[in-house]
Formats: sequence, structure tokens, C-alpha cells
Amino acid sequence: MKKRKLDQSTRDQIVADHFAELDRCVLPASIAILKRSKQLTPTESCFGGVFVGRKDSEWPHQYSRPLEGVLQIRTKDLPYRPKQLDKIALIQLFCVCDRPDKGFPVMPSFDVDNWFAVRTFATLRGLRPMIRPARTNLKPCRIEWKKVENEIPTYPDDIGLVDDEKQARFRGLEDWAKTERKHYSAHERTKVGGWPVSCQNGLNHRGYCVQIGSEEKANFMWGHDGVAVLYRVRNKWSLDWDCF
Repeated sequence: MKKRKLDQSTRDQIVADHFAELDRCVLPASIAILKRSKQLTPTESCFGGVFVGRKDSEWPHQYSRPLEGVLQIRTKDLPYRPKQLDKIALIQLFCVCDRPDKGFPVMPSFDVDNWFAVRTFATLRGLRPMIRPARTNLKPCRIEWKKVENEIPTYPDDIGLVDDEKQARFRGLEDWAKTERKHYSAHERTKVGGWPVSCQNGLNHRGYCVQIGSEEKANFMWGHDGVAVLYRVRNKWSLDWDCF
């Protein structure tokens, strides 16, 4: 049986009902825009690139193996900063990564102990560039930030946050995804704040502060085009990841 076409007023009401649900959930975020250019200063936000430390800082290792410097964020650059980053001037993420074959992106190794490390600094004073102890296959990128005010949770993290019936009617529209993207942000790459965007398993929002995406421009990927999420709960850092 041919599906009956909705009249415009009914369609408008379906969209309005669902958007009213989403409007209750929107959060601000700082979206990372990667630039294939040199950092202006060593403390600048970057993906790969130059990482800094104190005079006596040593590059983090997992046993005798140096970790990969993945992400450095200078928090004063952020147009939106979540409370988890209060009193932090600079945060860095390091991971154990496999050296890829030619043409393949850098990927973290998840099957070892202590596979990631987080470093934070309360001030930028006295920080200086550190020398990477090993060759990297990351393509260094400086980061510029853009603020959005309308980040929304996505499936399955939106379960229980929006009315199921209103959502089902909205997703019955042929162009629901395009319509939603026009009005809201659900950034799938690197960002600070907003909502984490999982690939299939769902990612907890409690304590979430930074999402680290698969970044083609930096030659970096979590599994198959996945994401990782950095949490801070009771001053303890944890990292979760999800991929297709």
C-alpha cells in the first residue's frame, strides 16, 4: 500500500514536537577545527604536533615503550570549557599506538596495560617543548576552536531523554536526519563539551569532558572510524572508546 503523504501542518507539528524535546537537552561545545599548519606557540592546542612539559618532565612511557602524543588542549583557547577542566591550563592525552604499515593511519593499542596517560598543568608558566623519543606517523595539526550551543545526544544515548513516540513519528519522516542536522549539532570528531557521539555501543555522559575523534587530516583513527571519550570523575581520569 502506498504511504499516504503528510500534509504540511501535520509535518510541521511532528517536527516541532520532537525539536521541543531536543531543546531540553542541548549543551554547548567547543568544536576542534584541525589545520595542517605549524603551531604558533608550543603550548597551543594541537593534534599530534609539539607537546610541552616542565624542565624536568620526561616523555611518558609504557614500560620501555614511548606513548604517542595525540592531543594537547590549551584551555584558554576554548570558547566553551566544561567544569571538569576548571583550574587546568593545559591537558594532554598520550596513547600506546601501533606503528602503522605504509598508507594506514595511526591506531591505539587497547590490549596492553596502561595504554593511555593524561597530563594536566595548572599554569603555562615554565612549560617548554619536549622532544619526541620516537618517530611518529601522525601528521601534526594545530587546532582552532568554534563554539556551538546546540549539541544533542544521539542514539543510543538519547534513550530516556526524549519522548519515544514523538521521536518515532519524527524519524518516520523521509528527511528526518537532514532536518535534524540543519538545527542541531552532533559533532563526531574532536570536541570539548557537548554530548559524546558513540558509534554503536553508547558512551556515558557522566564526567565526560573531551571527545577525541578519528581525524583523517592527522592520520589517526580509533579502530574503524571510531571515537574515544575522556572522563573526569572525582579527580580521576578514564578513557572509553567505541568504533564500528
